[in-house]
Amino acid sequence: MLSDGLYRVVFGGGDYLLLDVGFELTKPLAHEANPNALAKRDKKFEFKHSAPNGAKWWTSSLGVTFLFAIPKENIQIVADTCGYSYPKIVINEQTITLNTSGGTIDGGGWGDFVGDAASTLINLCREEFLAIAETGVVNDHTQSLAAAYLAAHSQG
Repeated sequence: MLSDGLYRVVFGGGDYLLLDVGFELTKPLAHEANPNALAKRDKKFEFKHSAPNGAKWWTSSLGVTFLFAIPKENIQIVADTCGYSYPKIVINEQTITLNTSGGTIDGGGWGDFVGDAASTLINLCREEFLAIAETGVVNDHTQSLAAAYLAAHSQG
């Protein structure tokens, strides 16, 4: 957990963070395989847009997500993060932005809740993707974590 009093990032209690890393099908990395990925799934990404006049609309794009188990000992939280629901972490010397949920915390301020799993922003650059992939762990325990996560987050 990182806390500066007014802003807090809270992780789950396990030894691993499951990271869902997504790419639109138009991106070359969407078509790669990686031996450290616990799963690769099809996904429809939804994007909210806002016009200067306040009008809002949605678009969508087909893609895939890769699921990785990253040992928390290999993650550093960027202390000056104040993106409010977009905390930054460092994995293997690459800064990765997470997409999380957040809310008001006791005593005022804001908390971002990463929990045991989070998604990154989509369409990471190759260096960021490889940093995550090279750090990912595949073993009986992480496969069990992934199975439970996938069962809870199935799209069917």
